[in-house]
Amino acid sequence: MPPQEGKYKIVAEQVRNTKTAGVVDLRPVAYMADTPYKSGQWRGEAEEFKDVREYLAKLKQNNPDVAYKYAWYREIWAIYNGFIVYLVMGTLLGVGATRSTEGGVLIDARA
Repeated sequence: MPPQEGKYKIVAEQVRNTKTAGVVDLRPVAYMADTPYKSGQWRGEAEEFKDVREYLAKLKQNNPDVAYKYAWYREIWAIYNGFIVYLVMGTLLGVGATRSTEGGVLIDARA
């Protein structure tokens, strides 16, 4: 999701061990990541990244099993562009598709 007040909303799955060996429990978690993002702060490390997306990209380089998605479609520019495309397509598809009645007879302008 796009940043809100300089923070990115992160939605992830937390891996938790279970009593059964080799079986993990995935639980959804969400939190707000500060910008700039300081990774490993809770471990006493303080590597700083421009934002959490930069950190995830570096993490993926080091570990190809890491997967993440960025919700670009929630960016304001994507919403505006989607609205513009909707208006243009509606206008183009609506040209010549008007119907009217004259003397009780339906006239289709597309025919």
